[in-house]
Amino acid sequence: MFKILSSEKGLGLVHVIASLIIVSAAIIGLVYASFYAKKTATENYHYRAALLIASDKMEQIKYHNRNNQRQTAVNIAGISGPVVLDERDGNPLWAQVLPPTRSLKKDDHLPLYVVYDRISITVQWEEDPDVLLNPQSQTKESVTLHEDYFRKVSDE
Repeated sequence: MFKILSSEKGLGLVHVIASLIIVSAAIIGLVYASFYAKKTATENYHYRAALLIASDKMEQIKYHNRNNQRQTAVNIAGISGPVVLDERDGNPLWAQVLPPTRSLKKDDHLPLYVVYDRISITVQWEEDPDVLLNPQSQTKESVTLHEDYFRKVSDE
């Protein structure tokens, strides 16, 4: 039933080829994982930078409306425009701050004389295509930040 091998010639070559295939698959997996990790880290960095830019624009709106004594609608003019999101190797990645939106809100859980403006700021950018993972795709990303400005409606 079982035949004992009398000669083991060529068995070393089979072991070498099998180990070469296993090591090659492991190296390819490590290279792929390192490219994926770099791409993910870069995308997360861009997301955080865009969030900080949106937060900065929201702070500018707060600053320009700090002396609004009449409690009228929040002024959102002059906030939009292009900004540099990331600059590596002298090659800037540009993002666009879209014009902020303002919507008047009324909440049933608030007193009748309280309303609020919801301000939304969106930052958009395009991620560079990945050379190894998907060279044709250039994904459009965006971050939107909302802030509520409560105010009292006058009885006049």
